[in-house]
Amino acid sequence: MRIADITLAVFTFCNSLRFLACLPQSARAVRDQSGTQAISLGTWGLFFISHASAMAYALVNNEDWIMAFMFLANAIGCGAVLLITAWKRSQHRSRTRQYEPTPTVLGVLAQKMGSSIRKARLRRTFSRKKTGSWTDGPLSGF
Repeated sequence: MRIADITLAVFTFCNSLRFLACLPQSARAVRDQSGTQAISLGTWGLFFISHASAMAYALVNNEDWIMAFMFLANAIGCGAVLLITAWKRSQHRSRTRQYEPTPTVLGVLAQKMGSSIRKARLRRTFSRKKTGSWTDGPLSGF
């Protein structure tokens, strides 16, 4: 057995495991009720693009159909995770949008005023620190 055959067997085995690793993520995404917030669309999108480009490379540059098929399978697995995640997030948004109250003028004003009060407190805290008076701050024990 040549070294090329060994590396192909290892590659095929590892990429088969990688495709199978997409299945639990897809199953968990389907069962999720919180909008699949723990799944990063950016990360899975990058995985998908990486596998698709590797598949194209294997076909065009190496004319290696086995490698291309393995990357195609991985791209399909990533695509499934992406589609399920997008679908579940869409469902979650439509469910939560039904129960969100319409913002009132008083509610918006209360939020703005709360924000202004927090900013004023921060300004007061930082102005004390600029004067060199650290005795009443969080680092006073050091």
